[in-house]
Amino acid sequence: SSTSSSSLTGGETAYVFAGGSSPSVALCDLRMTDHSQSRVVQYYTPSGLSPTDHVSVSGLDLSRDRQELLVSYESDQIYTFPIFPKSRSPAISTMGQVEELLRDSDDQDNDESRGVDSSSVSAPSDGGGRRVNSLPELACYGAHLNRLTFLKNARYAGPRDEYICTGSDSGHAWVYEKATGAVVSFWKADNSTCNGVIPHPTLPFFITYGIDSTAKLWRSTIPVDPNVDDSAVGRRKHYRAQKYEMSPTIRNWAQVESVLDNLDLRDGGMEQTEIFADHIPSTKILMRRGRLARSWGRDSPSNIRGVPKIGNDLHNLQQTLKENLYTCLRSLYDDDDVPVESDIDDLKHRISLIRLRHQADRLGLTWNPSLPWAMDSQKTAATENEKLKDSPEDHNVDPSDLVPDYPSDWMPYDSRMSCEPFDFRDYFNRRTYEEYYRDHYSPLDERDTLGTEKIAVEADCDCAHTNECDDTMNLKDEKQADGDRDMDTDEEPGDEEHKAADETKQNDEQMLCDERDSDDGSLEEQVSKRSAAKTILLETMTTLKEGGNAALKAGNLNLAAHRYDKAIQYGAMLYMKNRAAADSEWNPLLKTLIVTRLNLALVLLKTQFCELLVAANQANLALRDLAPFCAADKGGISKMSSENREEILNLRSKAYFRLGSAQYEMGDFSSAIKSFEESIKSKNDLDANAKPDQLLVRRLAEAKRELSKRNKRQRKKFKMAFASAASPLAASPSSPASSSSSSAASSVAAASSTAAVMSPSDAVRLGTAETASTTSTAVVSNTKASPPGNSGPTSHDSETNPLNAA
Repeated sequence: SSTSSSSLTGGETAYVFAGGSSPSVALCDLRMTDHSQSRVVQYYTPSGLSPTDHVSVSGLDLSRDRQELLVSYESDQIYTFPIFPKSRSPAISTMGQVEELLRDSDDQDNDESRGVDSSSVSAPSDGGGRRVNSLPELACYGAHLNRLTFLKNARYAGPRDEYICTGSDSGHAWVYEKATGAVVSFWKADNSTCNGVIPHPTLPFFITYGIDSTAKLWRSTIPVDPNVDDSAVGRRKHYRAQKYEMSPTIRNWAQVESVLDNLDLRDGGMEQTEIFADHIPSTKILMRRGRLARSWGRDSPSNIRGVPKIGNDLHNLQQTLKENLYTCLRSLYDDDDVPVESDIDDLKHRISLIRLRHQADRLGLTWNPSLPWAMDSQKTAATENEKLKDSPEDHNVDPSDLVPDYPSDWMPYDSRMSCEPFDFRDYFNRRTYEEYYRDHYSPLDERDTLGTEKIAVEADCDCAHTNECDDTMNLKDEKQADGDRDMDTDEEPGDEEHKAADETKQNDEQMLCDERDSDDGSLEEQVSKRSAAKTILLETMTTLKEGGNAALKAGNLNLAAHRYDKAIQYGAMLYMKNRAAADSEWNPLLKTLIVTRLNLALVLLKTQFCELLVAANQANLALRDLAPFCAADKGGISKMSSENREEILNLRSKAYFRLGSAQYEMGDFSSAIKSFEESIKSKNDLDANAKPDQLLVRRLAEAKRELSKRNKRQRKKFKMAFASAASPLAASPSSPASSSSSSAASSVAAASSTAAVMSPSDAVRLGTAETASTTSTAVVSNTKASPPGNSGPTSHDSETNPLNAA
């Protein structure tokens, strides 16, 4: 079996740490015993690993003061253990503290001989029949994967061991902050796999090594480019100027929904852990099978986006975290190697904390690991020169930027939105090692972000948490008065929207009315909590939608699309995994989701993006959500109040307009005509005497004109094809002119493919059966619908073209 070892004193000593193909690391006395075996003084075993887990120790390291042990595991993460957590004399030498451990172990043996259980942790044997105590970990670090190569080491770094660095399967070098567990540096260090990082003892230099043939020397420093503004204002500017990257939830809602359904139907369902829509990565990752990291160097986001293969890759940290998490989630259901043997929920906690810290750093926000999702803005003082070159928005943070980028990083941990929230104050094992934690970890936290001061009443923390989150949501009230309206330009069909406060009040009434007569106190409490959670979700989506509207008005399309995208991801938390909720009743949450979809479709139709298929998909999803309330056979729309009926029909009209605009830009003029006509019909259903919007009428006329031009071109091509096919029969075969005409006709006939040999009657039959090609059908439908001499299209064109079925 594999073995890693490290000396306790750094030189020649009788005591060493040794680990192999098991979770336990042993502190051994190399001096021989009566049984001719090395004596184990102490075991160190992670609480989340069992002897049956397929893990092995891949690296060991000791802190500078020789008081802490760092252990890296293959197929798991990194753990720290206090070597002498209960030392009665911390000032004595290391060897003296070892002697204390030996005396404690002997006392434990005597207790066991008298029938006294002095250990709460499973105590393995040292091989000589003697029971040895096993200590749990103080902290766990990691969101990386370590399974493809052996002996990936982990090292302490920094003059006070403030950091922990390691390699990974993805070829990245990870540097974790010891006091918080967050990632502070992330380098693409190898094109295949990075096996380790070696820090300089005193200087900010690192060496990385891996599978390729080179070792890299790194220097940790501030930005070397003097033109780079690394202040909070500079970071916000850079963040707002970034290109929009579409989430898989927006790119393919149906596929993500299908993945969640398939995972739910497998053995055990989602009992092992909860999986959300934002856990599902892109299609490229979904298509991978088996051991992913072998091809990571070729398919990594760094290579795709054109940045250097080797270098700082911190901007891709969130994408890598998402890929690593999904790899672990999928291993729970597929017959594949398990990348992380410990509890998957603990991994999700670490990834959430890392992503939230990364978001706070990108925007120059304050961050508290005890409540990592409750970020707050830092007030920046601008000098006279900065006021000239910076806009007021650069020194302010929009409330939508304070919302976590991933809903799964907030909602499962907030006690107001989760039945079993995780308390990030328990992120480290402070209860077991309270004194050691206070002496060794608190001094590393210069900003006191860990909240090491004891809280007398737990409710105080919950109150502070509630107030902080409420303050974050209430910042949106400082916006301009029209910020709560949907984003509509002067060129589009408008619709009236209600204020967020009215929506929240209406939502509370609707959520509580069904349980008004219930006598079960616990049931009422659950209903009240669900109502409060939906109210928070509504406020969050409204904040993001308004932030997107503000960015769109300012002309920042990338930022607007990002905020709309994030709002829809929050809506997916409720509606993607609970379709019945969308079909049950008309409520402000569903309305906000639909409006945000249509606003995102508007942005994606812009020339800067030209994501026509995605825009059409968002419009179709909006129509799908509206369909249950517009069904005439069920009396859905007739049972609505006049206010709700107006909202639904206005949104339906806008959705058809967005869909028609996308179809028009894709060249599907026949379907666009039908969509525009449905948009006008929805307006007429609302008010029969209302005049259609001028933009809508103009777009409809343009679609009909373009369809007419296309039909004329197709008829002309058919006439030329038929004339070319018939001309050789009329000419004399002996005539030279006939010969040249025959050659020319043959070439024309060959170029016109099968259309040249199709008779008009055959084309009519194929068009009637809707089995002809798009070109043939377009010609036939005009021939049947248009009277002689009239080449313009009619309403019949949009009904017979098979493209309408798309």
